[in-house]
Amino acid sequence: MSLDEDVLGVFRSYARPEIRSAVSADSHLQKDLGLNSYDYYALLEELETKTQVEVDITSVMHAQTVGDIVEAIERAGDSRDV
Repeated sequence: MSLDEDVLGVFRSYARPEIRSAVSADSHLQKDLGLNSYDYYALLEELETKTQVEVDITSVMHAQTVGDIVEAIERAGDSRDV
């Protein structure tokens, strides 16, 4: 999975309005996007639906950036293909 417009769109929908257009792989989930714990789980659910990849919550517990989440989804997708 890449950080394509569909995936970025999911992250942008959870970001503070003033930074939505600037969301990137380096965007911090809490500091930049302003996610709280409820938003975090809702975001993961939406990403799982969008990518059709189920992510083990323990693999993203310490994620801090958009890129961390994308990498976890990529790993989950790769392990599904094995």
